[in-house]
Parts: sequence; structure tokens; C-alpha cells
Amino acid sequence: MGSSALYIILASGIWWIDGYIRQSTPLTGDLLIAIETTIAGTLLLLFLGLFKKHHIRKISHMRSLVAMILLGGFWGSWCFAQALTTTTSLWFVFVLIGLQPIFTIISSAFLLGEHPRGSFYAFAATTIFASILLTIGDTGFTLDPGSMHAYFYALLTAILWGTSTTYAKIVVTKNSHLYALGLRLLFTGLIGWVIVFISHEMIELSVIAQKISANPLNIIFLIFVSDLLAYSIYYRGLRDVPATIATIFELAFPLTGFIIDYMLYDTIPSPMKVVAAMTILMSIVILPHCHFIEEKNPKLLIQNT
Repeated sequence: MGSSALYIILASGIWWIDGYIRQSTPLTGDLLIAIETTIAGTLLLLFLGLFKKHHIRKISHMRSLVAMILLGGFWGSWCFAQALTTTTSLWFVFVLIGLQPIFTIISSAFLLGEHPRGSFYAFAATTIFASILLTIGDTGFTLDPGSMHAYFYALLTAILWGTSTTYAKIVVTKNSHLYALGLRLLFTGLIGWVIVFISHEMIELSVIAQKISANPLNIIFLIFVSDLLAYSIYYRGLRDVPATIATIFELAFPLTGFIIDYMLYDTIPSPMKVVAAMTILMSIVILPHCHFIEEKNPKLLIQNT
């Protein structure tokens, strides 16, 4: 589980940076999602097609792929973009998104047969709480009444992404994780274009090109780092890690901000942030060596479909 855990942790760190990159990109949420995922999915599928013909093995896996595309691909990404673009106070947005493990644990119990022992729930709750404290930092607990829409979208993001993790586990365990990713990205992009045209958000190509050229590194980062690199290593790690444990590893994402603040900006962290960061790090180190998943029913749904 060692290297697979590192893949998931690294991907979660990239997605922390993704939030800030996405917020500073001058394209609207729907249009940005359509552009980046269409390009990323097309490139990946063309690349894979040069070496081997891929397919999804079973109809049940195809249904899970559809759920993965809709929940984690388009709707999850759309809600995330809405949360970022409707507020300037991001700390509570990330706090709510950090609740994602709750929904992965619930959905994996029903769909994967993963039933953690009672001690796991205490362990997970402690890690979630530490992640929240690290995200809040020294900003305090004051909420912005004008950002309620953003908070609503952030909570929806947590629900959609958390459930999507379970469906992704079903798909990538028995199929090529890169092929599944390519399909997810491409169809997310196609759905995005439909929404763009229906909502009349389409603008002239010259305007799109102008906005992209204003800061091309943002789009390049979103396509090649956030979409292709991060999801590739995340799905690779998810193949070998139970969904309930993988979702706890994802809570490492606020550590990225903690490290960046300290390394690049010489920010002295508060004692609370240090304790929270150490708690998350201890969780990452200890969790792979603990057997929290009961083995009463070791055959998961993915092995029977």
C-alpha cells in the first residue's frame, strides 16, 4: 500500500493548488471545465490508442463509470468551480469539501462492502477534525453571510466527490485506470459544452483565446497537472487501497498550503496548525499499518460484478 498511498497524497496536494489556480483563471466555470477536460481527455485517449485497444469489461463497470463521470466529473467539478467563483473567502469552502470522507465511507459500505470497525470511525473523525483546524488556521470561525451559495456548492462538492470515489474504485480495480480517466475527462468535457450552449455562456473563439493567452500557464497547469497527472496517480493508487482508507489519505491536501506558507513565505505556523499538521502526518504514517477493515465479508462488490 506504500507507493499507492503516496500517489493519493501527492494528488491531493496538487488539488489544493488547483483551487487557487482555478480561482484566478478568467474563464467561467462551465466553459473552463469544458475546455480543459475535453483537451485532457482527447490527448489521453489518443495517447493510449497508440499502444493498445482498451475497453470496459462489464456492463456493471460501465454503469459505475457513468456515475463516476456525472458525480465526480461534471457535477462535482461544476459545483467546485461555483464554490470558488462565488466567494473570496475560501477557508470554509475547503473545510466543507474536507467532509468528503464521510460520504465515501457511507457509499463504500453499501457499494463495496467495506465495513470499518468502530475504532476506524474515531480515527477518521480525528483526522477530519485536524484537517479542518489546519484549513482554518488563524482566520477564526467567522462566516461570510454573502457566501452561503458558495458554502452550499462546497457541501455538494463533498457529497459528489465522496460518492464518486466509491464508483471510481469499482471501475479502476478491474479496468485500465488511464482509460477510465480518459473517458471521464472527455465525456465531462462534452457534457460541459452542452451546458455552455444551453446556458448561452458561449463566447467568440477570439475572446476565449484572448483570455487564455492572458495567463496560459493556468490552463496548462489545469490540463496537464490537475487533470492528467493528479488523476492518473490518484486512480493508480486507488486500485490498491480501500476506498475508506484512500479518502482519509486525501485529507493530506491542506498540508500543501501549510508547507507552501512555511517554505516560500516564511510564515511561522501557530501551535494549533502545528498540532493539526502533526496529527494528519501521524495518520498517514500509521493508517497503512492498521487493519481497520473487518474481514467478515472480504469479497467486495467489485469482485463479484
